[in-house]
Amino acid sequence: MRDPRELYQLEDHEVIAAVPSGPLPLVVCIPGMIDAGQTCRTAATYFQENLRSIRIARFDSDELLDYRSSRPRVVYDGRRYPTVEMPEIALHLVYDDASRPFLLLEGPEPDLRWNLLAGAVVALADTFGIDQVVTLRAIPSETPHTRTITMLTHANQLALGEEPPADGSADTTGADTDGPGEQCDTSEHPASGDSADAQEGIAATGAGPEQVFEMPGSFIPVLEKELQRGGIRCQGFVAQIPHYLTRSPYPAGTLALLRRVSETAALEIPLMELGDIVEASQRMLEDEVEDSPELQAMVKTLEDGYDQMARDNDGTGYVPDMPTADELGDRFERFLAENTDDDGTSGPPSGPISS
Repeated sequence: MRDPRELYQLEDHEVIAAVPSGPLPLVVCIPGMIDAGQTCRTAATYFQENLRSIRIARFDSDELLDYRSSRPRVVYDGRRYPTVEMPEIALHLVYDDASRPFLLLEGPEPDLRWNLLAGAVVALADTFGIDQVVTLRAIPSETPHTRTITMLTHANQLALGEEPPADGSADTTGADTDGPGEQCDTSEHPASGDSADAQEGIAATGAGPEQVFEMPGSFIPVLEKELQRGGIRCQGFVAQIPHYLTRSPYPAGTLALLRRVSETAALEIPLMELGDIVEASQRMLEDEVEDSPELQAMVKTLEDGYDQMARDNDGTGYVPDMPTADELGDRFERFLAENTDDDGTSGPPSGPISS
């Protein structure tokens, strides 16, 4: 097998020398066959546009991608093609709001050389001191936009606090099989470092090692197993996006995933702006549903199914996607700023009150 390090190229020495020494968390935004609601792509873009970031490594796209499935973005001005942007898988150094560094691996799912790419990520983990990996994905689901986004979670044995087999073979806990439903069926309970807590989350939803799901695989399970062999913890979150919104941007899914990143990797990610976008998006969806009896009937059917499943599970797995403490604080500060008089005192706006 080729040396996986041949698959990527680091940036110049000055850039690499500025990367803080580990341990560093790594967030992976590489969707599978479908990125429901463009959730992962939006998350990767949000990191780079709202936080300080710099690319520190790029992978050889010609080795990994079939450009017929990951087509370049081309601009045509009527006479020529002034811009041709080739798709790219890249590693970035990012700083959160508290100036804590982490790494971001983002790009389209590779068409080729999955094992080699997974080995390259482990090599980069050794180079930069990566000790924790969080993967993000999104899939279509028969859930309504009027209810909490549920998460499927998965993890390798190291993230579950379990000892891997001595021979390095794959585990049989069901926590990192080749699909998104490994650890629990519709659970919002993330895999934790406490294996007892993780197993309790499995039992509460009726899922467990005896329930095996076979489905087409993706790059993430391959990466997860390779990370385990390299001694690196890996946890994954898969947002369930309303199936009728799969092809449209769905910022609520991105917000839910970024909250999991913030909690799992102990990062401070600014989410207030994204929360505003989610609220505006939800209002637009409600207006569309209100104007369509067909949509109203479909959403009502999905709501009934969702609520019945929640009752069947005694609410387990349906923990509301609550704002973080930082989000609540930001919103409260903005509320005060918007409702403070010029003299610095707060109170209701002056002027006549219409009844």
